[in-house]
Order: sequence, then structure tokens, then C-alpha cells
Amino acid sequence: QQPLDSIIYGTARIGMVDYGYPKKSHRVNREKLLEDIFELGIRKFDTSPRYGDAEKLLGEVFSRSNVSVAVNTKIDALNPGDPKSKNLVVDSVVRSIDILGIERLDTVYLHQNSLSIISDGYVHEGLNIIIEKNLAVHLGASLYYSNELSFALSCSLFDTLQIACNIF
Repeated sequence: QQPLDSIIYGTARIGMVDYGYPKKSHRVNREKLLEDIFELGIRKFDTSPRYGDAEKLLGEVFSRSNVSVAVNTKIDALNPGDPKSKNLVVDSVVRSIDILGIERLDTVYLHQNSLSIISDGYVHEGLNIIIEKNLAVHLGASLYYSNELSFALSCSLFDTLQIACNIF
């Protein structure tokens, strides 16, 4: 079967079994679900260190497969104006790559929902290191407010944006 290039599977539900579902919903076999997704030809995944053990489960499934995948993940828990942010950004990406067992990420998103993080110089330094070291192909930001969108569109650093419906 041909890979489904236009579908990105979000893994929040894989790592946090109650995410988005009523408390009494049925539990799924998460590894079987990921294997079924692979069987369907889906090769793009969106995840985050915040999504419980989703990155670990993806890494386990990827290790049993010889197919190429594209993985997006997120960076958060940064503080504006903090010189440590540069290293925290890089460390987060390296940790995700190691857990996932892949060479590089497709897209790394800032997932802070804050203009002060999206525009922070130390954060930008860390993102530039990610690109220089070929740890990711694209840099992005998850946006929830119009001022974040305005900044991201004017900033040459981001080439991918996730936009919440409320912006429109």
C-alpha cells in the first residue's frame, strides 16, 4: 500500500489514554493501534514529550519496522529571557530523537502559547542550533493568539505554523 503522505497521526491519545475521551471509554491496545496505522500506510506522526509515553511507544514500533517516518514534536516548559533556554531547547530535541530512535525530526514546534517564548532570543539560539546540527528539517510554532501569528509570520525562523481555530 502507498504511504498516505497527507495524513499526520496525532499521538496525544496514544500516550494519555483518557485524553479527549469520557472516563468510561474503552481502552485500546496502543501498540496494536500504531501497528495498524503503519499497515494503513501512515508515516507521519505528531507527538510531544508531554504526551505521556507516546514517544517511547512510537520508538518501539519504529524499531520493529524498516520504513521511513516523519515525526513532529514539541518543546515547552521554557521561561522567557532565560539564558538556559538555548540548551533546554537542544536537550529536549536530542532526548526526543533518542527516545524515538530516529535520525532527525521533521518539525520541531514551540508549544508555549506565549509571544514571550516565541520571540525569545535565547529560544531562537537553541532553534538555530537544531537546524545547524541537522536535528530537524523544519521549525514551527503552535499559535493561539493573533499577536503570536503576526510575529511568527514576520519572523524568518519559522517555516511551519500550527494555528488554533480561535485565531480565525
